[in-house]
Amino acid sequence: MNKQKMVSSVPVTAIILMLACNASFGQSLSEIQDSIRAKGRKWIAAENSVSILPDNEKRLRVGLIKRPPTSGERVLSGQTPQQGLPASYSVPSSDVTPVRDQESCSSCWAFATTAALESNLLIRGAFLPGTDDARAEQILLSCSGAGSCSGGSIGSASSFIQSTGLPPYSDFPYTATNNACGNATPGWQASALNISSWAYVTTNTVDVDTIKTALVAYGPLATTMDVYTDFFSYSDGTYEYTTGTLAGSHAILIVGYEDNASSGGGGYFTVKNSWGTGWGMAGYFQIAYSQVNAPVNFGEYTIAYLTAAPASPPAPPTQLRITVASAGDVNLSWTSGSTN
Repeated sequence: MNKQKMVSSVPVTAIILMLACNASFGQSLSEIQDSIRAKGRKWIAAENSVSILPDNEKRLRVGLIKRPPTSGERVLSGQTPQQGLPASYSVPSSDVTPVRDQESCSSCWAFATTAALESNLLIRGAFLPGTDDARAEQILLSCSGAGSCSGGSIGSASSFIQSTGLPPYSDFPYTATNNACGNATPGWQASALNISSWAYVTTNTVDVDTIKTALVAYGPLATTMDVYTDFFSYSDGTYEYTTGTLAGSHAILIVGYEDNASSGGGGYFTVKNSWGTGWGMAGYFQIAYSQVNAPVNFGEYTIAYLTAAPASPPAPPTQLRITVASAGDVNLSWTSGSTN
């Protein structure tokens, strides 16, 4: 009797992530702190709202699925870094929405892209005065097909944000579950706001100056990183991988940078996370330029939300005519110079 060998075509990256998910983190705060001192790192590890969670809950804070660009997605290839970049740059706080919390759901991909959309809309002045500038992450989870509470893709989410957009948060408040799309406010599409286009700034090859140039040109950038267990205990300073095992991949939002000779790689990025304000520096962290390399791979598949060039103003009106209608009243008429 012949025995056939069953062969599975599981990607190597998927095997690595499965092994990471099945492994126990088994790392104490004191061990992380000792390793930071021993290696001369410039960040502080401390107990926070995420580090105190059990391992299975920590894993739910990551879960990004890295998908290389397809032929249908734009890549800003051949972009040369801007000459004379400022030594530091921060997106104005008025153009960045508050830190939110993805909770027990691997929805970092939805929060990073929603935050990028919100900033894009603020920069464009697309919000009407007095309206809610928070967009509904739950629409991405429930209606986009880009992912779920088991993980998702920032590229797929960005395509949905371009084609359909996201409505106000109140149209589908976040539940941290794979809620049914039918539970959103009926007709939410009518109040959705979108982007004109998007593009990858970097893919699997990362250049620090290219990211800096895109940040200055386009505003906050959705990006990715691989998270190791020491990162859950981050509290302050400039993070560099120090110790621990791979927990998974993660999506976040770059909002600034600073060239600093004392930081690994000559500077650091400032990044908005989606783990609430009880983690890190009120929900933000700094990460050294050096971390664009393995094992963290910060900056892979960085995405910029592009803004269409403003339309040319219409030509001025012509043939203005004034006709007296009655005492104290006149009628005005003219020929419009607009074509739209």
